[in-house]
Amino acid sequence: MTFIDSHCHFDFEQFDEDRDYQWKLAGERNVKGLLIPGIEPLQWDKAKAYATHYTGMRYAVGIHPWWLKTYHESLSFDLANSGPSNNAIRPFGNKLVSGSLINSGLIGDNVIQKIEKHVSNERCVAIGECGLDKSIPLDIAIQQQYLDAFLALAKELSLPIILHCYKAHNELAVLLKRHNLNDARLNGVIHAFSGSLDLAKSYQKKGFLLGVGGTITYPRAAKTRHTVSQLSQNAVMLETDAPDMPLMGFQGQRNTPAQLVGIAESLATLRGESLAEVAEYTSRNAQALFGGFD
Repeated sequence: MTFIDSHCHFDFEQFDEDRDYQWKLAGERNVKGLLIPGIEPLQWDKAKAYATHYTGMRYAVGIHPWWLKTYHESLSFDLANSGPSNNAIRPFGNKLVSGSLINSGLIGDNVIQKIEKHVSNERCVAIGECGLDKSIPLDIAIQQQYLDAFLALAKELSLPIILHCYKAHNELAVLLKRHNLNDARLNGVIHAFSGSLDLAKSYQKKGFLLGVGGTITYPRAAKTRHTVSQLSQNAVMLETDAPDMPLMGFQGQRNTPAQLVGIAESLATLRGESLAEVAEYTSRNAQALFGGFD
């Protein structure tokens, strides 16, 4: 059995004192792959460093909504020093940076250059974590503008996107519909999915997998538990969101990649499947979306 943790903030400081040990422990529990999401430009190099150092790791680049407010407030400084590019399309390697990202006026050249550098790296396999979150003090319309640019970027680079969505599914649906109007469809994952079966199926029809994490280990999460019990095998991936989202019985403790097996066990129970079966199809889905984790 091999498991892949499709969303783990393994670069966070909570792992600084025992990072090697935690990855060794995860490996002993057959967690052999892990993806580190991007949260903001200053963190991308660190994510790359760990994804390069540890066998089985990959990373992504994006701006998480929780870090977006700080980034947005610093935008005037960035633009004053570099300014947005005037180029509609900038080629590098065999890929293109989206004209929407460059000309949005939201991303300065310095950050665009960082994106170019990272997406040229074979271990950078996705855009994200990006999205919408109505719990933060940043206007949802501003969040939508940023996400619109990153969705265009993911589509033009043919990379999957990791989406964070909190109480903004209607707004997200509007953006996804607009970007999926032609043949160059988006794909990716809805991180930490929690919701109804109808909502899950709507995302699946749009080309998105559902990230299943520690929420399903809590009996009170009845709606989400029912949803994951009914989805097709090709719709789900496993994730810890470590060091956050601890499993039932571990409240208040740091979550770790090794705990992914506990999530898999809960999923197997809810779906009436063997643990080996869950490991096989969730890892297959992660490999198909993000590529290899060797």
